[in-house]
Amino acid sequence: MSDSHLQLIEQQRREVMPAQPSIWRFYEKLSRRLIAWNIVNLGTGVVLQALTPFWRGVGAQAIGWSIVNLAIGFLGQRGNERRAAQPEAHTPERMAREARNIRALLWLNAGLDILYMLGGLSWARRAAQRGGQNAEFQRGMGVGIMVQGGLLLIWDVINALIVPRYPQKD
Repeated sequence: MSDSHLQLIEQQRREVMPAQPSIWRFYEKLSRRLIAWNIVNLGTGVVLQALTPFWRGVGAQAIGWSIVNLAIGFLGQRGNERRAAQPEAHTPERMAREARNIRALLWLNAGLDILYMLGGLSWARRAAQRGGQNAEFQRGMGVGIMVQGGLLLIWDVINALIVPRYPQKD
C-alpha cells in the first residue's frame, strides 16, 4: 500500500474511533444517577413510614441516607461544573488525575460501606437482645443501615470499575 493510502486509513480510523470520554461528563452522569436513585430511595422511605415499627425503622434510614446522598449529588454537580470550567480542565493530565481521585474516593467509600453494614448488624442485634417497647423500630434501624450500606457498596464498586481510564504519560 502507498503512504497516502495508509494516511487515509489512519485518518478514517481516527474519525471512527470515539474520543476519550471526558471525566467531567462521567462525573456529571454519576451525580445525576446518585440524585435519581436517592429520590426513589427517599420515596421508598416515606412509604415505609406507614407500615410496622420495624419497617418504619428501615424507612427512617432510607430517608436519612437519601438526604445525605442528595446533598452529595447536588454539591458534587456544582463542584464538577466549577472544576470543568477551569482552563486546564480538559488536558489529559488533569482528566487522568481527576479520574484517579474519583476512583480512589469510590474505593474508599466501598470500604466504609462494609463498616456501615457491620455497624447496622451490631445495632440490629443489640436491639433484638435488649427487647422492649421500641425494639422492633431499633432493629429496623439496624437493618436499614445494612441495606443502605449494601446498596452503596454495590454503587461504589460498580462506579469505581467504570471510571474512565486515561493513558499514563511516560
